[in-house]
Amino acid sequence: MVLKGNSQKLAMKKRSLYLITFVVAALFSSCGRNCGCGPIPQSVYGDLPGRWEWIKTTTPSKTIWAKDAGYSRRMDFVNDKIIHANKISFYKNDSLERDFLISKVLEENWEEKSILLKYNSDAQLKIFRHNELINEHYDIEMSEIMPEYSIEADTVRHFYHFVRYLD
Repeated sequence: MVLKGNSQKLAMKKRSLYLITFVVAALFSSCGRNCGCGPIPQSVYGDLPGRWEWIKTTTPSKTIWAKDAGYSRRMDFVNDKIIHANKISFYKNDSLERDFLISKVLEENWEEKSILLKYNSDAQLKIFRHNELINEHYDIEMSEIMPEYSIEADTVRHFYHFVRYLD
């Protein structure tokens, strides 16, 4: 009888161990990127601060390369300490063309590694991060600044390469 009782306890322990292992494995395997319970991928927004140099612009009919354009462009993404807001400044030949004060992150898409930013109340800009690291940084591409972003109107893309962090 003692032998039968010990074997039942051992069988019960094995079943409990199998059940616990199964439950833990199920929890880990069911955890996807969008469920909020798995590891959080790095934010696209976190990759933006710094100076970015223009590489090229693509349109449906042509590609304009920076080396052939006859002018330079850059983008500075900074936290403006005077107004306490994130700002993207666009320059052409070192002359400021436009400041884009970010008033809201409208959407951050982990799958396509993109972020849609709102400028006050009158413009939107979508930025995509490329997957490949180049010198420990990602290249980015962005849409034109438009009143309201739409995939149909997103036909012009500007490509930038990270240069350095700004003080």
